[in-house]
Amino acid sequence: MRGYNNAKLVVQIDMEFRRPFGENTDDLVGEIARLVTQCASFDVPYWRDVPEDRKTKIYEKMLDKFELRVGDEVCNDIHIRKIIYEIAGRRYQDVRITLYRHYQSYATDEDCLQNPPEDINANEWAWLVNYFGCQKFKAMSERNKVNRFKQVISHITGRRSFKQVSWAEPKDALRTSGGSAAAGDIDAREGARRGRDADRARHPCSMGAVENRPPSLVTANVCTEEDTEDKGERVEENPVGRGVRREAIE
Repeated sequence: MRGYNNAKLVVQIDMEFRRPFGENTDDLVGEIARLVTQCASFDVPYWRDVPEDRKTKIYEKMLDKFELRVGDEVCNDIHIRKIIYEIAGRRYQDVRITLYRHYQSYATDEDCLQNPPEDINANEWAWLVNYFGCQKFKAMSERNKVNRFKQVISHITGRRSFKQVSWAEPKDALRTSGGSAAAGDIDAREGARRGRDADRARHPCSMGAVENRPPSLVTANVCTEEDTEDKGERVEENPVGRGVRREAIE
């Protein structure tokens, strides 16, 4: 996955919303999901427990194909790495849900062990089968199920971030309305310039950002991996007892 003349694909990072945006964002998220499936370990309860060398491998392989920028500047510091890890953590949870659904499709643990899903080794799958069947996980699953019923308002933009939606809307409107391409290009360039100026002011690696801001504001938008980690495993249903057919999710 490369751009024109085998160049890296450029992705802008919004430091306020801690999200990537732009035309290559879907490619970035898809590549991170692929690398998580390929490189992460799944014999641990949470993304935060994945060994650091596995996370580093995911990050470095991603940088082989993508160039991350804040405004006009290429950035590859701890703040950018944390944002990529947050994306990887969400994709990790998605993979775990898929694995859990596979677990639910078999009547017994013995059947599960004999039919591991693709792209996961036998040892990790054996660990997951034991984990999905333990009382701690079942209780957590039931709590999550109750909490989902309490959620009455959903994210109206689907899985796309608000930042990505706000970036795409003017371009989508221009295509559907048949408006002036030249005027649209001017507006897009002006909007991009304002966005880059704002990001440059927010990001510590930008020239002049640190010395012009109080120390407390420099780190105000930086959070740790644990701050954004899901406190509980996201699962779809509570598995029933051993030897009884588990109902797969619709």
